Amino acid sequence: MGEIACGYPSAGASGESDDGLTGILSLAVRHVAWARASPQSVRCGTLGSHSRPFPQPVQPSQRAFSQPTTTSELPHHTLKDCIQRVSMSQLVFHIAKRCCRLHCRPGQHSMKNLSRPTVPQTASSSRHIFTSSATLAHPTTSLRSSAPQRRVSAVASHLSSGASKRMISTTTPVNAEDASGAYVQQSEVRHQKMQSARIFLLNRPKALNSLNLSMIRNIVPQLQQWKESNLCKVIVMTNADDCRAFCSGGDVKTVVKLASSKDPTDAAQALTFFQEEYSLNHTLGTLTKPFVSIMNGITMGGGVGLSVHAPFRIATENTLFAMPETKIGLFPDVGGSFFLPRLDGELGTYLGLTGQQLKGEEVFMAGIATHYIPSDRLPALMTRLAELETDELEVINMVLEEFVADTDLQRWKNWTLGGDIGAAIDRCFKYNNLEEILRALEKENSEWATNTLATLQKMSPLSLKITLEQLRRGRKKDFMDCFRMEYNLVANFLQKSDFAEGVNAIFGKRDPVWGIPWERRNEITDAIVKGYFQLPSNVGNNIPQLKFANGLTYWDYPHRTMSGLPTISDIKRVVHGTSGTSMEAVA
Repeated sequence: MGEIACGYPSAGASGESDDGLTGILSLAVRHVAWARASPQSVRCGTLGSHSRPFPQPVQPSQRAFSQPTTTSELPHHTLKDCIQRVSMSQLVFHIAKRCCRLHCRPGQHSMKNLSRPTVPQTASSSRHIFTSSATLAHPTTSLRSSAPQRRVSAVASHLSSGASKRMISTTTPVNAEDASGAYVQQSEVRHQKMQSARIFLLNRPKALNSLNLSMIRNIVPQLQQWKESNLCKVIVMTNADDCRAFCSGGDVKTVVKLASSKDPTDAAQALTFFQEEYSLNHTLGTLTKPFVSIMNGITMGGGVGLSVHAPFRIATENTLFAMPETKIGLFPDVGGSFFLPRLDGELGTYLGLTGQQLKGEEVFMAGIATHYIPSDRLPALMTRLAELETDELEVINMVLEEFVADTDLQRWKNWTLGGDIGAAIDRCFKYNNLEEILRALEKENSEWATNTLATLQKMSPLSLKITLEQLRRGRKKDFMDCFRMEYNLVANFLQKSDFAEGVNAIFGKRDPVWGIPWERRNEITDAIVKGYFQLPSNVGNNIPQLKFANGLTYWDYPHRTMSGLPTISDIKRVVHGTSGTSMEAVA
């Protein structure tokens, strides 16, 4: 892999054993002691005003969030001879690297028997953290073999496998070349291990990481395995470095094609996608293992279902959030009937009906993200999460707080949907009838109200009326029941709705022609709307049953008060001294 220079301290008079484990271990221990004793051996970096004390359960000695110490600051000592004799490079590297964040660079000494992941040169490059699929090769045993050497090689072999690897990719690398020289197909979801962290990397860049059935079936079994692992302390889901989308939505083009087929098997396959997607969404929302979603890009539709139910939801300056389903003749599913009504006031109703986009810090201000962290801090955050030796949610929350950006008070006062516009949203979207909402918007007589009316008139009238009813029902349903309700809805939408027309219009880059146009929206009666909330009578036994991985449910997110912003209902309960859950306050 090229030549490596390692900044080890000189062995000095004590030397090291020629063929035993003792000399190698003593060298590593001396290196650690020397590094801790030297004030210049480990640089304690900060993140400006965002640096906070580390959580007590972890108690690290010193951490370098900025550039690690360069090898020019350390005395040089090559282990070339030792490595060639006993193949112990992995042991020394891992002990020293873990204890004092040893920094190695290309340059001087050849270590041909050593193959290890490249250490990031800066803490601001996310490519090193998220796209590395390097693995550690097993060191080659020297020809001058002895019993101690074989024991040492066995230890090194163990250390170079499994949990010892700093970053391990368990799926096929992107554009990896096999032994024959041919390029193999990239994995759409990559699984990576980073010490105690386990990472899902969504990796379908050409399709903006749109979620398909194969991706769901890739995630589910690995998620169950990591949930049961004692070595895994936190699960992270984000997008690969070369993807500008976290997940832009479900693969609706394929779903519509299957649903439009005359083959009953294809139609059932379309519904199977939603059945398995909703089951995955529920599993993510009820994980007993800490789960962090990093929405570092476009996050819409199906991508919202992969992220919004996590106890920790990180937005960056690259985040673009929306639930635009009414624009394609659908409804905000993937648990939208649960999380949207639980946002402040009528913000969720407004977002669900209009599909309004939120950018960057706005996602945090809306109460959707729990933390706003600039993307250049993500590599350091990942390193910090990987070092945790506990799965306590409070500790993970404290770690995330170390990296959050300061929110300027002026930006908070003037954000897109705050202030006067926020009050207008509450006034206009509080009604349970679409016509009343439209009349309230007309009375506002403002630029915002005019633009909102124009936006609603582009949406499917059928989708708007069903979505409004869905959100009102979702306020009074628990987490699991919301998915059951949405499953009934989608079973009907695949048979009779504007869904296929909306999708075909988007991909055909044309204006949709809705089944019932805007001018005749009064033809969509309450009876028609309510009929969509029952399973269609003609599906028979062909419909896949909605099954969940567990029976857990709740009326409000159980970790809501631990992270993110308090809602207006929370503040009112404190000010007025009222009691009860937020569900009671909303209902």
